[in-house]
Amino acid sequence: MRPGHRRQEVNQAFFDSWTPEMAWVLGVIATDGCLRAPHVDPRTGLRTGGLVAITQKEPEILEKVLSSMGATARIHFRPARQFGSVLAGAVHYVHIHDKSVFDALVRLGLTPRKSRTLVFPEAPAPVLRHFIRGCWDGDGSISVNTRANGLVCSFVSASKAFMMSLVEHLRANGIDVYRVYAGRQPRGGAIYQIKLTGQRALRLCHWMYANVPDGLALSRKRDAFERVAVKAPAWAEPNALRERTISPSSRKSGGVCEARSARVGGPPATEGLGHDPVPPGQSLPQTQPADDTAGPAGRTSLRPGKPTQGPS
Repeated sequence: MRPGHRRQEVNQAFFDSWTPEMAWVLGVIATDGCLRAPHVDPRTGLRTGGLVAITQKEPEILEKVLSSMGATARIHFRPARQFGSVLAGAVHYVHIHDKSVFDALVRLGLTPRKSRTLVFPEAPAPVLRHFIRGCWDGDGSISVNTRANGLVCSFVSASKAFMMSLVEHLRANGIDVYRVYAGRQPRGGAIYQIKLTGQRALRLCHWMYANVPDGLALSRKRDAFERVAVKAPAWAEPNALRERTISPSSRKSGGVCEARSARVGGPPATEGLGHDPVPPGQSLPQTQPADDTAGPAGRTSLRPGKPTQGPS
């Protein structure tokens, strides 16, 4: 702790066991967090512990993350700033200084400068949807198409390996993703996107939000889903979903191609939050859960064929 800074409290064992709370927070940090390894502060000459920083346009997620972690770190606001020709929007951010938390995140696969190297953690099946919901709250979007009054869900990542693993996990839980689109970021570097619309977007959200308390979801995105869900047909609800299996022939190395899925019987599980914590690295019995995709203009599909026009 640097001189003049109040001591922070945090649950140092928070990331030691897999729980819905831990999985959701991990997803938020994996997408919107930044890790900085212990180092010597050039201003003070003191060695600092590991830093975990999370930045968001709205403070709600930060408040819920701090509450879940039992952390007392303060939320700060940074107004919009101009960097040459680039305008950086206003953001809220929090810094958690704790080496135990930093080390736990590294053990789970997170690293400094992780944007392009991020890998999907080995999350047990019962908490997988909570981790993915945390990722969606960080780098995903859920909105309503006002013209069609339908749901649109998209997710972006600079890590190809992470995106491909995410697609495989969604498919394994009954949520078809036909294409991953590759594009370029304004400052260089690849960016990957998936997009789900219509019934498949509804199925994704039913799976992510079933029996989830308000403290483990971003209200704005959940509200968008619920506005459409009340008008959705009964067969789009979780108890009408079907698990889908992907044949090996539907995959190609180095990319995601069209899924050739076969329906099998059995509704997906909508597990609650009452299971025992699971230490990282251990697995639990598999659970089940469930889109028409199009990429933005200027991006190419990793599936053979011409992508359809996406949102402007």
